[in-house]
Amino acid sequence: MEQTLSIGFSPERIYLALLEKTQIGLKLNNLATTSSTLDIENLDNPINNDCLEEFFEIVKGFQNANSITVSIPMEYVILTQFPGRPNITNDEIMSVINMEIRQNYPQFNPEEFPTFLFELVPRKNHSYFLAAIIPKIIFQNLKTISNRLNKIVERIEINQISSHNAFLYNYPEEKSNLAALCNISDKFIDFSVIKGSDFFFYNLIKYNTFDEIPELIDKTVSKVNSEFQIQINSIYLFGTHCNKPTLDLLVNKYGKKYNSIKRLNPFRMVTSELEAIDKQICSRIAHHFAPCVGAVLPEIHKRIKIY
Repeated sequence: MEQTLSIGFSPERIYLALLEKTQIGLKLNNLATTSSTLDIENLDNPINNDCLEEFFEIVKGFQNANSITVSIPMEYVILTQFPGRPNITNDEIMSVINMEIRQNYPQFNPEEFPTFLFELVPRKNHSYFLAAIIPKIIFQNLKTISNRLNKIVERIEINQISSHNAFLYNYPEEKSNLAALCNISDKFIDFSVIKGSDFFFYNLIKYNTFDEIPELIDKTVSKVNSEFQIQINSIYLFGTHCNKPTLDLLVNKYGKKYNSIKRLNPFRMVTSELEAIDKQICSRIAHHFAPCVGAVLPEIHKRIKIY
């Protein structure tokens, strides 16, 4: 069976997982992390030298990989949401995206920014879109890295979207439920709501202290419930700054309000033959690897690639 090296970039580290698609599902064959992160938008910056050296040394243990998938954090992505109308044209969509690019990068041509367009669940009988705009230099720098590894990058994903895939694969019982997925990083939470392949909502939540997180999440859930006239059943936390005290605080304050509040385990339905010590490490940091796992799974949300 073919194996994929799935690389997940975060603001703190790089996460690597060697995943194999078998007849009974995904199998984890290896995993690792770097001790620092990489600025993939400015690859030539000398600040990257130590991380690159460590990364290429670690990758020597992943030589059995046939291909590469990559997942990138939201900090490299321009996100814009906008309403549509019946029979909205491609030209109208492009006009909105081009305006967003010019506001953020006025010195560049919009064609320098590949864009993924996701159709969200309609709001108040109007179609709604989420555009994820990524500088082309990101793709070019990732190709530079893959060329050095003599591997092909099969797919480039966005961490939050990729984590949707990992969630539904590992929690099939949640497929028909409304779930809030909270990717906690330093000072920010990527918050999204899905029900199976239906993508309801995305927002970036800012926080100052961990103690604020439970109330901020609950308030956002209440806002989404009110706006869509729905009832979110479950909350799943993951990410580099997801920790047990925050999870416990959320459960203690709001546990009776939701069917389940859990840490997302992206290896829950993944088999492995790792040594016992590696499995222990894996269980402690599993919630960091949701983007890696999701990037090798089929896309659950339809998307249109522009440029």
